[in-house]
Amino acid sequence: MKQYYITLPGGSPSGPLSLDALKVMACNGGLTAQHLYCENGATEWRPITELVIIHAATPVIPPVPGSNLQPVTSERPTTYLVPSIVLLALSLMIFYFSIIFAVVAVVYAGLAESAYSDNRLQESAHNGRVAKVWCIVTGVTIGLQILVLLALFFLVFVSAVSSM
Repeated sequence: MKQYYITLPGGSPSGPLSLDALKVMACNGGLTAQHLYCENGATEWRPITELVIIHAATPVIPPVPGSNLQPVTSERPTTYLVPSIVLLALSLMIFYFSIIFAVVAVVYAGLAESAYSDNRLQESAHNGRVAKVWCIVTGVTIGLQILVLLALFFLVFVSAVSSM
């Protein structure tokens, strides 16, 4: 039975994989026209589109037992880029103590976006979860700063009223 290695240009190879495993990946959207393949023992990397499995509508076949394939999801991981940018803007405008947390959230959200665009879905999901945590930390910090400002305003108001 033929075995294959696959990779994205500039990426590290995965495999060896059977033709059935490649069919499963193709049906689940885990292979794109950018992927390259190499037969076990060969030295030349060729476009994955040369294999018939990409063009044919094949039924989903379960992965080969013992293979290291992980299920491919078509769902886009949440990267939290927009909330982290909004929190950074709030931090820059008013709440200076939360800037560092917001910057960390934006960095991880950017890493999640980058990993998603390179089709590294697990890394994208992980970085998205980290960005979410930093968004929460930033939001809590902003909330605490608002409470402190309100308390200061109340104290100034009370002292101004009592001095009249």
